[in-house]
Amino acid sequence: GGFVLLDTELTPELEAEGLARDVIRVIQDTRKAAGLDVSDRIRFAIHGSSSDDVRALTQFNETIAGETLSLESTIDVVVDPAADAGSQRTIVKAGQYSNQGVLVIDVWKSESTDA
Repeated sequence: GGFVLLDTELTPELEAEGLARDVIRVIQDTRKAAGLDVSDRIRFAIHGSSSDDVRALTQFNETIAGETLSLESTIDVVVDPAADAGSQRTIVKAGQYSNQGVLVIDVWKSESTDA
């Protein structure tokens, strides 16, 4: 016999990290849908309608880029992003994960071969 105590309080930092992990998964699924190889270097853009989501993801931009082999990234607040020709796009609805607003994620294969 014994017992375990768990602290289940969600801090803003934990919520931001959780959202970043969800976005990493979405980017990986998007690159797969685009037919990219797992080793292909990419670039991505995340357009969010919520400044809180963008702020949270910006904190983890380096982690997101590293986990997805991204050489370039953009994370910004945009109310209505225009379609960008040549990208593979995924739209994450508000509240689909821990995001407050809509997230539009575009992924392109990078022209650069720098690692």
